[in-house]
Amino acid sequence: MELFDRLEALDNRITDLLLRIEELREENRTLRETAIGLADLREENRALHEALTNEQRAREEIDGRIDALLARIREHMTEEEPGA
Repeated sequence: MELFDRLEALDNRITDLLLRIEELREENRTLRETAIGLADLREENRALHEALTNEQRAREEIDGRIDALLARIREHMTEEEPGA
């Protein structure tokens, strides 16, 4: 009987190991999907950061042009005041 008990224990252990292998494969698939999702998010984040940087540069350029126009208007207004 001892041989049959050992065979049954071996069968149970093999069944447990096969179940564990399937669990690990599923976890591996999930991790791969998560890694792909993270890579996609990193790429989207990089693109958004680049767009934000470009927008900030454009705003700075616009602010500079507005400041230059205001300075020209002020200069024009001060030139006209003494002669008025």
